[in-house]
Amino acid sequence: VFDMSYMFQCASLKTLNIKSFNTSKVYNMNYMFNRCWISTDEQEENEIDLSDLYNIVIYEGDLTIILREITITSPGLTKVYDGTPLTNGDKNTIQIKGAASLEPGHTLEYDFDESSTITQAGSVINKVTYRVIDGDNNDVTYLYKITENFASLVVTQREITIRTGSKKSTDPVTPLYCDEYEITGGEFFNTYTIEVTGSQTGYGQHTNTYEVTCENKDSYLFKSELGYLS
Repeated sequence: VFDMSYMFQCASLKTLNIKSFNTSKVYNMNYMFNRCWISTDEQEENEIDLSDLYNIVIYEGDLTIILREITITSPGLTKVYDGTPLTNGDKNTIQIKGAASLEPGHTLEYDFDESSTITQAGSVINKVTYRVIDGDNNDVTYLYKITENFASLVVTQREITIRTGSKKSTDPVTPLYCDEYEITGGEFFNTYTIEVTGSQTGYGQHTNTYEVTCENKDSYLFKSELGYLS
């Protein structure tokens, strides 16, 4: 939009100010121009070109395109270790905010990433892969500001409680052992072995310790109810 004021005074060079104003808009498929220009037409008969009498100053404004915003939120899930993968294959649980602002002809494609799964105790980001395509299947994701709000998939350790036996002896020379044990809480989801390792020689008392061997041992949290050898 131009606001041009003409002021004529004799024997002086006139100044003509032309301004283009700052403009912003949300991206769409139409083009936005913010230019100012001066063109001269062919001079009609008896018309005098007075352009040289003006000092023309152009102030340029800025063009700003605001990207359309979309937020993608994935759900979080938690379970106790059971030897099976934790995943979320139902894409309907993914929340999309701002999809209605998609440019006509654009489509948002999304699904859970293949890496969004976990079996052993720990956590991973419940990642979503996505892209925006136009009617010709061109990737136009770069035209949007997409915020990722991804939750986590968490597998917690499974608690196992092991109780070992107790035994007493009056023989201070012969080593004292008791290989009895019992699982009093929880269950294993892997093949395992438990070896009772405690021993006592001489007078005194010693706890009857044990060692566990199993696959994915870090996915278990062992609690002990130790007996005594004395």
